[in-house]
Amino acid sequence: MSDTILTVDNFFWDFDDGTTLLGKDADHAFGTDGVFNVQHAVTLQNGCSDTALQAINIQSSFDMPGEVVLVSPIDNSLRFHPDSTFNFTWSQTTDAAYFNLFLASDSDFDNIVYQTQTDTTYQPVHMQDTGTFYWKVEAYNLCMQSSSSAVYSFQYDKIDTTGIAFWFNAASADTITGGVVQNWTSQYTNIPATQNITDKQPQLIAQVPEINNQPAIYFDGTNDNLIITDTTNIQTMFVVANWGGTESVFPDYKGIINKYTSGQQPYYIVIAQSLDSSLYTAGSSLFEEQINVSQTGTPQFGPISQHKLIFGQATEAKQFSDLQIGGAVNYSTRFWKGNIAEIIAFETTISQEQNEQVHRYLQDKYAPVVNLPEIIEMTSFCDTSVSAYQP
Repeated sequence: MSDTILTVDNFFWDFDDGTTLLGKDADHAFGTDGVFNVQHAVTLQNGCSDTALQAINIQSSFDMPGEVVLVSPIDNSLRFHPDSTFNFTWSQTTDAAYFNLFLASDSDFDNIVYQTQTDTTYQPVHMQDTGTFYWKVEAYNLCMQSSSSAVYSFQYDKIDTTGIAFWFNAASADTITGGVVQNWTSQYTNIPATQNITDKQPQLIAQVPEINNQPAIYFDGTNDNLIITDTTNIQTMFVVANWGGTESVFPDYKGIINKYTSGQQPYYIVIAQSLDSSLYTAGSSLFEEQINVSQTGTPQFGPISQHKLIFGQATEAKQFSDLQIGGAVNYSTRFWKGNIAEIIAFETTISQEQNEQVHRYLQDKYAPVVNLPEIIEMTSFCDTSVSAYQP
């Protein structure tokens, strides 16, 4: 038995508008808009044939894309980042099929350092150099007609990490099956926080809307924790976290990061005050009264369900031979319930410049300033206070 190779005898096109053509390839211009069922039939020399049918939507024109409003980084801003990567975001606009993001070192965009096409309204960009940069976004419809945003500028610099003890960023957590975290490794110092017991492993949340869609690690409040066994000195710390329960006050002392085993004091670094909405500041804590929440100058954490930035700076550094993220010492009732997005610790007191850099980085990452588009009009307002606070 031998295989027979058959050649195509005929290619036939029917464009559903009264036009038919012969040939393997065909060019056709439709005279009107509409949906057309295009058929392509192939006939072999032995008389066998097959037909493919495809509906296509023909439009002679599309509306121009609407105005693109840049959101972040805002114009004339100063940005600090430790890992050289942060998100560019802009508004969705009408009739846009896709966007082009342009990043340049000059306002005329003669020296473009980054360019990409995307159908989303955000794009993470890895910055290679420090300095002043300019960015814009162009929106395109299906006819490749475009509208352009304004041009924004920003200054980018890296954070001074002198004296860093560890830097835990949820984006760097190592997950296994089911998205649970087995290992969380510090940037710069490579100190690991690990948990090998399956039912004690916290969950990585890839995007948390309340913190600018950044990732966070969720601790269940039952027994989730991560253990650090490396010996570290700590004097300064930043933490981004929230309480995930329905309570208005903490139901017990609840630990974010503290000693894992009992022994030499201080036992506590960042722990919530029992039956209160503030952080614990007593003598067995590292920071005592030198801890404040969201730059308020107080340890008040309420409303506790909202994500907060915690900052503490002790009068002197203390050495810790073991630490627990998500709990406190060996108490079974003091596990944290909620998100922990980032923990940054320094071995020493930090300079005012470093302090401002880290605060700016965390604000830009988790709660960036929002640009209000010019199309918003405010008229005929009585004496009114406008607040972004959400209870």
